[in-house]
Amino acid sequence: MRARCTLVVATMTVLSGSGCGCGVSHTPPSPDAGGLDATRADAVSLDAGLRDAPAYDGPIDCSEVAGYRRCDERCPEPCPDRIRCPTYVPLCMSYEETFEHGSCGYDVGDLVGSLKPCDDGRPCAVPGDPPAEDDQHGMCVPLRVCLEGQDAGLPPFHCVWSDMTPVTRAPPDDPCPPSSDARAPFCSGTCGEVACPVPLCFGLSDTRAFGVCMWTGWPCWETAGSYLAARMDACRRELGEPCACLLLFPQPAEAPFPRGYFTLASACLAYDDVYPDGVECRDADWQEIIR
Repeated sequence: MRARCTLVVATMTVLSGSGCGCGVSHTPPSPDAGGLDATRADAVSLDAGLRDAPAYDGPIDCSEVAGYRRCDERCPEPCPDRIRCPTYVPLCMSYEETFEHGSCGYDVGDLVGSLKPCDDGRPCAVPGDPPAEDDQHGMCVPLRVCLEGQDAGLPPFHCVWSDMTPVTRAPPDDPCPPSSDARAPFCSGTCGEVACPVPLCFGLSDTRAFGVCMWTGWPCWETAGSYLAARMDACRRELGEPCACLLLFPQPAEAPFPRGYFTLASACLAYDDVYPDGVECRDADWQEIIR
């Protein structure tokens, strides 16, 4: 589980630049590391702590789910060479389609630490039945796995977007408008693959066709106090312009309070222009920024 630090320590970290050990390593296994051509018996830390698939005594079934061959208990055949069978979602998926994008997690509380949604806006598959537990880890998967894998007899899992809301359908097909600033462009979904300055595209969901690039993975929320002010100031100094906490709505049903991420204020307002009913931009004093 992710180590938590107090707000005081986190604020000192921000101001002094020293680390306090918050967060968790999200470095994916190297494609050259042993075991990527292995079956589900060769689990890595990304797969640890998951429930086993239910006992199965039926006929062999090596059919495909969402375009990927099963590798659960129904199919005893190993995945092809260099293809992994993750315990989270036991389908033969390549390193590039899953582990290259790192691990991810479900978190809705007041964690002072850098979070890691999937870097390209894709869903995070979390093991077990919904709702997810706070601070629960998962893996990044293609959207079609979330949409087609739920009723395929795989071990229970469910998917969440970068804003922690559940994946229930494909995003809308709204056209991608021009971005307001290359430092925080629109990204993912109908905006396609965009290299965010920091690999965090926030906002793609059931109700939004694309996201916007964030400044960092540090979260922001109303009661964060001096931490909020310090991070907002650091964002402004680094980017040379005012920043904002971008909040998205609806928030997850289990969230104790609204929480978002830092980005340029101009990019936040541009995103609000597209989705006025689902976006709020807040400053360091938690006042809503409006045009």
